[in-house]
Amino acid sequence: MKKSVILIIDDDSYVRKVLTDILEFRGYEILTAKDGAEGLSLLPGNTVDLALIDIGLPDISGLDVLSRIKSDYPFTAAIILTGNATLESAIESTNRGAFSYLQKPYEIDQLMLQIKRAIEKRQADQEQKKLNILLLQAQKLESVGRLAAGIAHEVNTPIQFISTNINFLNDVFQEVSQVITSLSALLELIKKGAVTEAQIKKNDEMVTHLDWNYLKEEIPRAIDQSNEGIQRVISIVQAMKEFSHPGSKQKVNADLNRIIETTITISRNEWKYVATLDTDLDPELQSVPCLVDEMGQVFLNLLINAAHAIENGLGNNPEGKKGRISISTRQYDQYVEIRISDTGCGIPASIQSKVFDPFFTTKDVGKGTGQGLTIAHDVISGKHNGTLVFETEPGAGTTFIIRLPRGQV
Repeated sequence: MKKSVILIIDDDSYVRKVLTDILEFRGYEILTAKDGAEGLSLLPGNTVDLALIDIGLPDISGLDVLSRIKSDYPFTAAIILTGNATLESAIESTNRGAFSYLQKPYEIDQLMLQIKRAIEKRQADQEQKKLNILLLQAQKLESVGRLAAGIAHEVNTPIQFISTNINFLNDVFQEVSQVITSLSALLELIKKGAVTEAQIKKNDEMVTHLDWNYLKEEIPRAIDQSNEGIQRVISIVQAMKEFSHPGSKQKVNADLNRIIETTITISRNEWKYVATLDTDLDPELQSVPCLVDEMGQVFLNLLINAAHAIENGLGNNPEGKKGRISISTRQYDQYVEIRISDTGCGIPASIQSKVFDPFFTTKDVGKGTGQGLTIAHDVISGKHNGTLVFETEPGAGTTFIIRLPRGQV
């Protein structure tokens, strides 16, 4: 079994020696550093499970070392050790991500208990991360499967009128070819002075039957319609490629408006029968560091939820009425905001506290697993340090509000 690795950062050589002896005897692998810079330099080449950090280091504050570790290695647990404990430093340590805070001198048994709990929590966090990745992958496959029939329909519609236009153009080509062949023969007879009235009359009838005044309007229209259909198919295929392609595991500066537009395209068949969709996307919106594929999944989950809410609100709908989905983006000093609103049934007060709970759903069997909003909340708050909240009025609709911190990778 692989030993857990503990990094001791303390300027007191005696403390480093004593802790090393005790912890190695307990089965841990130990790294030591006399100051913050040396401690941070050891992290890139080692998988450190836990850092024991003296708060009063000679070069860098132990709290700043803690912040650097939690920023660059979020799954490395940390315990702050100090000989001058204060309430303020204890609170600050917790706020910066320390697992616990111990005052020197401490009982070895107390330290060992905290180390054991910190490493157990780290392992649990890593397992949870793996589970979340599997869950996201499973939902993405579910989404692709659910959207497949709708996307096939969306592609089939332009393909059908492209096919119809091609058949029309082929028929026209055959007729025009016959007329041009006949007129070419007539021209040769005219050059030779051997043309007859009957031949002129025959060609005149062929031109009249061709109805060129009609064709010169319909041929460009058929070409334009076919080009539009081809562009529609290209946009659907490109959107599906962007949605299905595994994204980077690292955040990249991304165009949120583009991700939203892609999501709207691939999900069109999910909402077009129950809602009209309006967008108000800020054209000046700057790129935001994010995990592109996971952000796309969030938008898809919220968009499909909106469509289902409208469908439920419409109920039995023989008149074919439609609700409305609105999506907007805005940019503020510290964050960008995305709002996805619907005119659906709203969320009853009795379940508003549960909507982000795993496996909670009010949908019929086959309509949802209860993971969509859970995953969305985890992606926004857990992976992007953002917020996902909602405003709702039962019977009138719901708005989900995403706020993501601005910045660049």
